[in-house]
Amino acid sequence: MPTDPPTTPDPWLHGSRLPYAEPAWSRGSPSPYLTATHRRLRAAMRTWVETAIMPFAHDWEEAGAVPPAAYVAAADAGVLMPMAAGSRVPEEWRGGRWKVVGDVPAEEWDGFCDFVVHDEMMRVGGIGVITEVLSGQKRICLAITEPNAGSDVQGIATEAQLTPDGKHFVVDGQKKWITSGMYADYFLTLVKDQQGGQTLLVIPRTEGVSTRHMKMSGSSSAGTAFVEFNEVKVPVENVVGERGKAFKYIVSNFNHERLFIAFQSVRSARVCLEDSMSYALSRETFGKKLVDHPVIRFKFAHMSRETEALQSWIESLIYQLGALSPEDGSLYLAGPTAQLKAHSGIVLEHVVREAIQIMGGVGLTRGGRGERVERIWRDVKAITVPGGSEEILLDLAVRRALKLSMGIKVIIVGAGMGGLGTAIAVQEAGHEPIVLEQAPGFVEVGAGVQVPPNAARELIRWGLKAEMEAIASKPNQINYRSWKTGKPQGFTDMSQMPRKYGAPYWQVYRPDYHTVLFSAALKRGIEVRKGCLVTEYRPEDSSVVLESGEVVKGDLIVAADGVKSLARQVLAKSVEPHETGDTCFRVVVPREKLLADSELAPLVHTPGFEQFLGPDHHIIGYNMQREKFFNLLMVIPDDRTMKGYKAPANAEEVRKAYTGWSQMVQKLLSFLPDDVEKWRLIDLKPFRDWVHPSGKMVVIGDASHATLPYLAQGAAMAIEDAAALGVALSHLNSASDLPRILQFFYESRVERVHTIQRGSWTNRFFIHMNEGPMLDMREEIFGAGDYPGSPNLMGNTLFQQWLYGHDATKATKARWDSLQHSSKL
Repeated sequence: MPTDPPTTPDPWLHGSRLPYAEPAWSRGSPSPYLTATHRRLRAAMRTWVETAIMPFAHDWEEAGAVPPAAYVAAADAGVLMPMAAGSRVPEEWRGGRWKVVGDVPAEEWDGFCDFVVHDEMMRVGGIGVITEVLSGQKRICLAITEPNAGSDVQGIATEAQLTPDGKHFVVDGQKKWITSGMYADYFLTLVKDQQGGQTLLVIPRTEGVSTRHMKMSGSSSAGTAFVEFNEVKVPVENVVGERGKAFKYIVSNFNHERLFIAFQSVRSARVCLEDSMSYALSRETFGKKLVDHPVIRFKFAHMSRETEALQSWIESLIYQLGALSPEDGSLYLAGPTAQLKAHSGIVLEHVVREAIQIMGGVGLTRGGRGERVERIWRDVKAITVPGGSEEILLDLAVRRALKLSMGIKVIIVGAGMGGLGTAIAVQEAGHEPIVLEQAPGFVEVGAGVQVPPNAARELIRWGLKAEMEAIASKPNQINYRSWKTGKPQGFTDMSQMPRKYGAPYWQVYRPDYHTVLFSAALKRGIEVRKGCLVTEYRPEDSSVVLESGEVVKGDLIVAADGVKSLARQVLAKSVEPHETGDTCFRVVVPREKLLADSELAPLVHTPGFEQFLGPDHHIIGYNMQREKFFNLLMVIPDDRTMKGYKAPANAEEVRKAYTGWSQMVQKLLSFLPDDVEKWRLIDLKPFRDWVHPSGKMVVIGDASHATLPYLAQGAAMAIEDAAALGVALSHLNSASDLPRILQFFYESRVERVHTIQRGSWTNRFFIHMNEGPMLDMREEIFGAGDYPGSPNLMGNTLFQQWLYGHDATKATKARWDSLQHSSKL
């Protein structure tokens, strides 16, 4: 849209004559952005606001509601359409007409038109009345925030369950602080989708929907509500966009939401300037006008300085958002718009405070000369809080700036523990991760998993201690029991692990653990794409090809795609998963079942591991989900009849394998469901081709060093990999440094993980000893307790110190510093 030629400024062209009450362009000053169309729109909006809103704003606010006729008038005047996103409203939604205040053609509607409309509406002072006037005959509100989650999108609890016939969702949950909720005919509601992710549903006010009015500071006519959904049936056609993609939609709207809040802030600041200036020009103190006091002029100087700078920044960002594609706008302007929104709140809070100081009691009086300032004073937090807190947004802005100036794009394949942990570590190193997961949704697969101190310390470092403590059990010992009698033969003390190794030992339910990492990634703004099966790796140009045909391009590929890794086939074709000769079964038993039996109850009374060890077999049991369940892992010899790595089985197969074992074991096996699954235990023989020759792809976790579970270190090693890779990438100066950085990462990790792979085989031999002198010796070793050099690696205090005391982050940093000092990097 071409701008107007420069004109001679006319202070009385449009709006107030008072200094700083209007932006310079509205008084005729030349602008590189604003045109005759924008000036015409401003004139029409000002006329409408001054005739249709301002005369009634006080009465509406005192009544706590806006009459229905005002909504219809807003739509008839053409105010509703631009507030619903201007020319972004699809043609088929316009009902065959384009009715917009100021008669702005659809093709000319831009971000500055949005600015003009919001700017004029905010001349009322405050936002409570405005929110309601912008609704039409049918009203809709946005229902996201919840009592316990606030605006944390990933923490929402409102659920939508699909009915068996697939035609409806049944919604249950609560929403809080919902603007316009009392008046809404429809609720655009964010729900947790049973298939994974979040979904937006349009829920009509129908049976099962109830609202309660919330009396809020300011915004008295905004109809803020507490909303409850109780088994509300919603047609599947009411899904907005795609199922499970709501988080992406909400994030993509952040730039505009924060920009609109800045619009509100700058006009509110000008209202404060206008009314306090008017007051200072008429009020006399000590024989002269208030404005003649230097201290008052000093206040106006600072108020106007901040407001004019805010105006210029807003106009610059509007122009940039309009000139860039939506994708580039999200990438390059997310930080600046976050910073602008935070700054606009800081400016407004200062300006309204100073206006109150100048006007005194008049500025605190509802009604009369100070009404607009008083309304803004009440509403100021209703303007500055939404869209993100000041501290969070300023931190986000700096992190985004650092990422854009220094970071690379890292494609992480696999959203397991290692992949999500790597995403967090990579982001903390200043880079941009994107995670590709082949599964269309996350389901509860697996049972218990161990988080030993060497992994726990990294999770704590990432700020996840509270989340992990909320889901974890803490073992205090390992009890070694006879397979024949069930009686203890010895134990390993675990109660002092936090003191010895500086971090706790956690037992968790695998899906809970995964949820903690997944939520942490999303809260950090990391993109996690589900349903993205990688069918081809192209390390030379650091890209991957998806099953859909889409090519995802980055600067580095980190393959955390598991023991059957496709990426590893590119690096080391001869390295295949190795069958270890063991098969395992895993089940989860409600704790109450064990408590009901006097012989089994002690197994759950004392938090710890219970190991029943026999010839070529063993059983491990432990509490998890904060003592709600008892996890059972049963390992037997592989009979080689199973095809693949996983197959269905039945409980009788398991019980037969433990014929002759103690009565205690038989009781435990009686809890097995009829149908179970069995897994063939596999690992990888140590290999060294982790990094592609191009230096643009690396494999981590089970893809590079899958290990047996006999040291409970598989998931922990993936977390250590993530932490070490994050440290390595924090030293990256440019993409050309990647080969050197990845080689450093490999050398930092390879000997440790290979030692753990060998140690797992050693412990397998020890706990699967057959009858005879060797078995007698093992019982003596268990009875001797923990000591340096014990053949039982779980009770070998020297090995424990090496295993659990390791700090991957510190060790990698120390290695880097040492190599730099020796000039070997």
